[in-house]
Amino acid sequence: MKKRQIIVNRKFQFNIAASFAAVSAAIMTIVIILLSSVLISNNFKLEEIAQNQKILAGTQTEIFKTLIALSSSKNLKNFHISASMIEKDNMNTGILLNRNNESIQNITERNKSLIVMLIFSAIIQSILIFYLMIKRSHRISGPLFLLNRYIEDMKNGGYPEIRPLRTNDDFHDLFDNFRDLADMIREKNTKCEEESRNEN
Repeated sequence: MKKRQIIVNRKFQFNIAASFAAVSAAIMTIVIILLSSVLISNNFKLEEIAQNQKILAGTQTEIFKTLIALSSSKNLKNFHISASMIEKDNMNTGILLNRNNESIQNITERNKSLIVMLIFSAIIQSILIFYLMIKRSHRISGPLFLLNRYIEDMKNGGYPEIRPLRTNDDFHDLFDNFRDLADMIREKNTKCEEESRNEN
């Protein structure tokens, strides 16, 4: 079984493949940079929350130890000092808990925004690649359309004026070869017609 050759026009195929790979890579790089920055920021906040949770756990332990000590103490002066310390610790604990909850809510909101951003970036990437494919395919389909029209004209006995392709169009080599072929056919037919007239 003969192996099929995938690359038949190296310059053209690599040009198309590279252009779409570059667009995809550029969009993915932007998404990865944005995603990484948000995730790194979220990680720092989560580390801060984890540290706060350790402090809260230590504070809770201290409050518990103080309550045990108070329950066995007979001195009211110690009770007053310990109660104010407990109240202060409790206030600090409340502040840290509120701060942690706000940070967690912020991270949750950021993560939701991140998911929405990823969905939008996928949609934008699809639209952009679709647009570029249409634009790129115009550089291919335009010359092929013209080539097909010229061939139809020649099949019907005409000699079309083959205009040059636009600078950005593909298949310049093919068109140059086709133009040479069309000129050769025209010259041969003209020569044959002249010989035929001369014979008559």
